[in-house]
Amino acid sequence: SWPCQRGFDRFFGSIPGGGSYFSPNGLAMDNEPYEPDADFYFTDAISEHSCRFINEHRRRSPSAPFFLYTAYTAPHWPLHARQEDIARYRGRYRRGWDVLRAEKHQWMIDMGLLNPDWAVSPRDERVPAWDSLTAEQQDVFDLRMAIYAAQLTCMDDGIGRIIETIRRRGLL
Repeated sequence: SWPCQRGFDRFFGSIPGGGSYFSPNGLAMDNEPYEPDADFYFTDAISEHSCRFINEHRRRSPSAPFFLYTAYTAPHWPLHARQEDIARYRGRYRRGWDVLRAEKHQWMIDMGLLNPDWAVSPRDERVPAWDSLTAEQQDVFDLRMAIYAAQLTCMDDGIGRIIETIRRRGLL
């Protein structure tokens, strides 16, 4: 019941689903197990294989339509990202979620996305006020938010590469 037996011509991904971004279990290419190289990062690999599938399809069947289903595991748990991507965001969240939420709310009002009469939603009661956390706890959460942002950036960059591949092939 792998994807190539369910109507897909090509497949790259993890059969069991989420897991490590650096050494995921159950990786497959079409109907064969796939062994990643030492520099493997799953989000990048998904983007690269998506671009590859587009290019191969265009070479083989230049006038045939195609359907590409790209499903990232990012930004789901576990929080894994490349160190250089995390470094871009480390420290950016030190002011805390209370301040950042208020700033984002104001930014959306300034952009005309929200009615100025709409108040920022209350913080979930299960989430403590940022100022009530110890410096160590704030550091842990800053790191987690940096990793999450790095995951999103990597995924966004990959989506951009896929769109650019489609555009270069005249398929946009």
